[in-house]
Amino acid sequence: MIKTGNSIAEGKYMHMRCAAHIINLIVTDGLKELDESVKRVRAAVRYIRNGPSRITRFKELARLEKVDGEAFLSLDVCTRWNSTYLMLATAINFEKVFARYEEEDPLYTLDLTSEKAPGIPVDSDWENATKMAEFLGQFYHLTLSVSATLHVTVNQFVMDIAEINVVLEEWADSDDILRKTMAKKMQDKYDKYWGRWNEEVENERGKGKGKKKEEENVNMFVFAATVLDPRFKLSNFTKLAIEEMYGELNGGKAWEAVKTFMHALFEEYKAKYAPSDASKHVRAPQSELTQKREGRKLVSRINKKLRVGDGEASMSKSEYEKYLHEENEVNRDDFDILKWWKNNAARFPILARMARDVLAVPVSTVAS
Repeated sequence: MIKTGNSIAEGKYMHMRCAAHIINLIVTDGLKELDESVKRVRAAVRYIRNGPSRITRFKELARLEKVDGEAFLSLDVCTRWNSTYLMLATAINFEKVFARYEEEDPLYTLDLTSEKAPGIPVDSDWENATKMAEFLGQFYHLTLSVSATLHVTVNQFVMDIAEINVVLEEWADSDDILRKTMAKKMQDKYDKYWGRWNEEVENERGKGKGKKKEEENVNMFVFAATVLDPRFKLSNFTKLAIEEMYGELNGGKAWEAVKTFMHALFEEYKAKYAPSDASKHVRAPQSELTQKREGRKLVSRINKKLRVGDGEASMSKSEYEKYLHEENEVNRDDFDILKWWKNNAARFPILARMARDVLAVPVSTVAS
């Protein structure tokens, strides 16, 4: 592909790690800290759902306790943390109902306290479940975002990664021991895949401390997509988001690398798709009226003055520079990036080509 000129950036960025998979690894590490509490809540939910008469009685008790949950109890699939989140999020709303059900059904206690059973969920288990549901909720919505199929996902991805880091740092600084321990485990996994800049990885390789893993670096096209989002571009907002990902020192290196990469990428597309010099000078036939107007002395003199000073500098700006210097679009949730590039393709033809390629990159492959 390189020899035929059909590869962008010499094929260095062909591999994109699945974001949903990495989120799964991060969250699974955190869940280990609450394994016992999750098992108890799961056992309680399974017992209730294991018979129509139990479900009917449980719903009656929920009405008596005036618990009006929009969703009823759902049992999770142990290997899918997102289903565990949904199970916990609904179960914690029925905490009082479970306590009442324990008093009404002696088999409930016998079943959950048998030899291989995890036990009945107690107050500390419900407290842990509440914390976990709160924490997992952010990762759940993030997973939905990165695995969407009907809109672009790559342009928002840098902000999503930075968001995860902020959440983990807040939990790491918490006075709550459980939150702190969970955050530490998850932060280690986050750093392994997203929180280290490639120079840091290179140094470790040089010391022989790790295997050569290209996938440990974030694909540069993720940053390119952010720059090609007219809400972010190369703004201070984008710079600070990158610093949130890597820290101030490595964030500065990453920021310079992103600017260098974007300039090189634009020059590559410009060489491929910019109109030739010959085509620039070909003019369409002019009407007699237009020819007369251009022949006027006033127009000629003013045009000559415009070509000096600031006017000349403005005319020498590249398409990429003009795009960056324009005011950013308002950051709205309903912003349609594809529509924006379609409407502005005539003004930025080379960048529109870049956007069409870069924004097509999915950040996740999720099993149906």
